[in-house]
Amino acid sequence: MKIFFIVAVGLFLFFPDQAFAVEYEIDKTVIDAYVTENGDVNVVETHVYTFEDEFNGITRELRPKSNAAIQNVEATEGNQSLKVKQENDLYRIYRSGEDETIEVELTYTIKDGLEVYEDLVQFYWPFFDRSNESTYENLTISLFPPKETDDVIAFGYDEAFGKEEIRQDGSVVFEFGRVPDGKNGDIRAAWDGELFSMAPTESSELREDLLAEQQNGIDEGILFNERRDLISTIGTAILVLFSLVIAGLIMRGLMKAKQLRESALREITDDRRIPPERMTLPGTISFLKTFMPKEAIAASLLDLVRKGNVIQVDDQIYKVVQRQGLKRHEEELVEWLFDEIGEGSELQLEVLQAYTENEKNHETYRKYESQWQTAIKQEVKENELYQDKTKHRVTVGLSFLLLIPLFVLFPLFDLLPHLFFSVLLAGSLITYAIAYSPLTAKGQLISVEWNRFNKQYDDISTNEWDSWTEDEKMRSYLYGLGTNDKKMKDKNDRFVNAFEMKHANGYNSSAAMAAPVDVNMIALYSVTAGASFHSANETVSATSSTGSAASSGGGVGGGGGGSGAF
Repeated sequence: MKIFFIVAVGLFLFFPDQAFAVEYEIDKTVIDAYVTENGDVNVVETHVYTFEDEFNGITRELRPKSNAAIQNVEATEGNQSLKVKQENDLYRIYRSGEDETIEVELTYTIKDGLEVYEDLVQFYWPFFDRSNESTYENLTISLFPPKETDDVIAFGYDEAFGKEEIRQDGSVVFEFGRVPDGKNGDIRAAWDGELFSMAPTESSELREDLLAEQQNGIDEGILFNERRDLISTIGTAILVLFSLVIAGLIMRGLMKAKQLRESALREITDDRRIPPERMTLPGTISFLKTFMPKEAIAASLLDLVRKGNVIQVDDQIYKVVQRQGLKRHEEELVEWLFDEIGEGSELQLEVLQAYTENEKNHETYRKYESQWQTAIKQEVKENELYQDKTKHRVTVGLSFLLLIPLFVLFPLFDLLPHLFFSVLLAGSLITYAIAYSPLTAKGQLISVEWNRFNKQYDDISTNEWDSWTEDEKMRSYLYGLGTNDKKMKDKNDRFVNAFEMKHANGYNSSAAMAAPVDVNMIALYSVTAGASFHSANETVSATSSTGSAASSGGGVGGGGGGSGAF
């Protein structure tokens, strides 16, 4: 709950709009701009929004070009006027509701938005720019001159390039279709100056330069498409080649792993008994599990009881009786539990509880736990269970660098599907380079032995289990405890209950009588030890758990804008 509260407050402070974002789509936007004789441009925008939850209204950012101004902004829905609140260039149109589609009409006037030359009058305007955070699913922008004319030059840039259509009456329609957020799309149109009453403000003619600019755009578009086709062809070939290489590497690895598994299966003589003790219990669990379960601490302590290094005086007290011959991680465990938490040679579970309830000890507790797990991993490493493929992994990983030019070229040439697959491919290369650690023959043998044992353990009968040695029974019980495998723990409990019933009926097992500790005692110890270490780890884990800048216009003349909702 603390984490959730901190994250929620952080989202509110740093990303207030995103923290309370409204789910919506802008299904359709129609912008009609009427250019008047006196130079004003009267704009009518119709926005169709579909909301998927509660909302308070929509937003429209109208950022004018330098020396121009936006005036008389009003909004209506049908015949109903809507409240409009201006915050610099952002206009909030208030219209609350829930789970519905609305159509809002916005009107305003652009003052000084025209450029008057000696021959032509130009309207060069960004109705949206890269700061726009919403996608227009279907956008149309139409420009209407004061009078009908056949003298029109019109074209667009970026998203507007090639989208213009000049009508017979001199109007210009830009059919954008879908426009993703974060895109520019300046539009440009010019009509004969005789249609207007304003005096020229520019002491030059525009027609020749404008036609040259239009032709330059066409030429650049042709060149862009040619280069785009070339990049697409080369990029596709590279992606296919890399895909085949990765597929080949994976298939080769799978085939080799299959061969090692089949070899390991031939070595297993009895898969209905617990596998031989090729590593310590904690080492085996660490090798077979992605993450070390917390229950492994109690199981590791009881494994030392099984081995005779530790004895249990009663249900609360453990004593170290033999420190010689321990593995490094077993030494770490003894130092952690007995020297740090306990009193040298003795550990009382009540002391463990008191130790972990003191928050000052939590950092030390986690340090020892980390050292213990590191030492366990060292045992796994010393057993050489994984093949050394460092050079192979580095080579594959560095091959990712060959894809970097594609990450630059694909978005530049609007090859988004190619970019998606190149990112997917790069992710596959990096994942392979990081994760590829094939098992050795010994690693495969241990993996196959324990996986088969886990699968068949539930089918083992009480009589079969009873034929095991006492040490095998204890190892199977502690393995189930340490891996926190519910099915195996349940099965072990049934075996132990049957064991107790036989003792109650006068049954004697020579193996059990000879052993200093038997599976019944291990099962009994595990109840209190498991609960104590679980509580200790829960206590320690509980404590360890414990403005935006204004955008500038990206459109022509510093203008632009976008749409949204709140």
